[in-house]
Amino acid sequence: MSIAADEFGDLLLGIDTGGTYTDGALVDYTTRKVISTTKTLTTRHDLTQCVKAALERLTVQHPTQIKLVSISTTLATNAIAEGRGGRVALALIGYDPELIEAYHLAERFGTRLFRYFRGGHDLQGDEQAPLEEEAIVRWITELAENREIDAVAVSSYFSPLNDEHEERVYRALTQATDLPIVLGHELSMDLNSVERATTATLNASLLAILKDFIAAVAGAMSQQSLNAPLMIVKGDGTLVSAAAVARRPVETVHSGPAASAVG
Repeated sequence: MSIAADEFGDLLLGIDTGGTYTDGALVDYTTRKVISTTKTLTTRHDLTQCVKAALERLTVQHPTQIKLVSISTTLATNAIAEGRGGRVALALIGYDPELIEAYHLAERFGTRLFRYFRGGHDLQGDEQAPLEEEAIVRWITELAENREIDAVAVSSYFSPLNDEHEERVYRALTQATDLPIVLGHELSMDLNSVERATTATLNASLLAILKDFIAAVAGAMSQQSLNAPLMIVKGDGTLVSAAAVARRPVETVHSGPAASAVG
């Protein structure tokens, strides 16, 4: 369906990429009137193609009219359901290796690439040992240079009570690599350290998928001369900038279902 877009003022452009189809819509910002819609097959091998096809079919005659591009996707949800995901290195700070081994908890982490480091805090939020920050950076940098991982998860003991060590590692790693990073305390305030580490790993495994998708959308927008802000639908139905997703990408899980509910 299409109506001449030049009859309207500021426009909003929305794209939803699912496992099978990619849908697009142009909406008038003021009246919320739907100007144009489209549907095309999702090209999983190259998401740029389906996003580009959706943009072209929406016939944006004046790119400067587009004031906001909003994206939602079920790619992360589908990856969980299908057992797909990226390779994750999990840094465990302040965890007790003997305890983990005694209760066979390591199998819950969701990755075989995990390593223990000194640091973490106690139940009062006090530092229980100095953080092995440099050792973590060396380990992750080596894995990244050898292209053995797609993302990093960091979980520090009692980080919900004191997130200092996780934040320090995040700052250090962002200077050493451009890999996506998930911090345990951002996902859960539960004091169960094993579950928090597992949650961080699971979400980190989805980051490469989302990162590639955002890059595909940005590339397609550039080809269409669209310079509008790129926003992503979060799991609660609100919007977050694409730049912010790099900091807390887990918030976009369930983006597709949330967008459907809002719609």
